[in-house]
Amino acid sequence: MSIKDLHAAFKNKGYVSFSIDEFFPEFSFFSDNFNSINDSEWSYIIKNRYGEHDFYLSENSMEEIEREKLLSFEDYNNGVFSFSFRRLPDNDRSGKITYFSAIKDIVGSEKFKSFLTSITGRKIKKMALLYLNRFDKGDFLTTHCDPGESFGIVINLTDNWNPNHGGLTVILDNERKFIVDTLVPYNLTTLIFDTSEKEIPHFVSMVTAESKKKRMALVVRYD
Repeated sequence: MSIKDLHAAFKNKGYVSFSIDEFFPEFSFFSDNFNSINDSEWSYIIKNRYGEHDFYLSENSMEEIEREKLLSFEDYNNGVFSFSFRRLPDNDRSGKITYFSAIKDIVGSEKFKSFLTSITGRKIKKMALLYLNRFDKGDFLTTHCDPGESFGIVINLTDNWNPNHGGLTVILDNERKFIVDTLVPYNLTTLIFDTSEKEIPHFVSMVTAESKKKRMALVVRYD
């Protein structure tokens, strides 16, 4: 798709999905490198009825983490907004990881922001949020609309993902009843979505199997 086509799709639907390697081939180097990051560097980010928290193996016991995950799964079963997955948040700890800093530099560059502006038609004031997520077996993210003053972007960084294993991004209609699109997290497939003018309800389906190549994506929100 041309940038003109991407802009037209975003303006019409409030989101657009495409492969970013045609425009920024440098993203192709990250998948294997992120797979090799030590497990202890990733937080467990869990949202349940008692709030949203990052848990680290260096600071929290696995028993505590499993209790929090169980509560989030109960909320999931009861139709309450909840999630459970792993992530590298944008903090000093993650900043020490070479490849995390490298990809942050790309998405914060003037070249990349100019590219996003050409698709969305919106001037970027700041990068409001950034993290790398990882969905392991049993991880999920229920239906929500991301907050923000402009738009968000998700860049999938997973080699050879098997869609039978879940981890699909499912976009719903505004009444949250019908599926309007389903996106498989193939490597470098990118989603740009509105966070201000149009609501884009979506969820990530539960990952149902172990995989050697983890289901990972970079999430960035721009205001």
